[in-house]
Amino acid sequence: MKNKGAFWIALVLGLFSMHIIATAALIYFAHTDPGFAVEDDYYEKGVHWDEHRAQLAHNKQLGWRIEVNKLVPKGTLSIASLIVRIEDTDGVPLEADLVTLTLYHNARAADRQVVTLSRAEDGAYHGEARLRRPGWWQLDFEIRRGSDLFTTGERLHVWPAENNR
Repeated sequence: MKNKGAFWIALVLGLFSMHIIATAALIYFAHTDPGFAVEDDYYEKGVHWDEHRAQLAHNKQLGWRIEVNKLVPKGTLSIASLIVRIEDTDGVPLEADLVTLTLYHNARAADRQVVTLSRAEDGAYHGEARLRRPGWWQLDFEIRRGSDLFTTGERLHVWPAENNR
């Protein structure tokens, strides 16, 4: 009879230990998975929703347009040159004070890159980014000229290097 009691105690402790190990493994994978992401400052964005809507109205009033002309991989998908054209409502190239781009792959939203684009002689803005994966990328632009701020987002598909289109 003594062994039956020890068996049940060992079974309960074994199941409890398995539960703790499984929970620890899930917590570890949830915190180290690069595909898992939570929107940055989502609560603050919700609190400041009216300012966001005002920014969207200001963007529409400015009427600036962005065109990602080229995404040229340098060798492999590790580094690519970005060439972006920004135009005002009349189609004239815009001279911005600061152009900032935040980009990330859809499957790796926690791995965000921030790139400051510089103006080239041809009127376009150039920068380099690490593109480790083919597929859809989100590009969020922030453009400043004087007191004006323009924000917009673009989606871009990056092809594998051997099929670059």
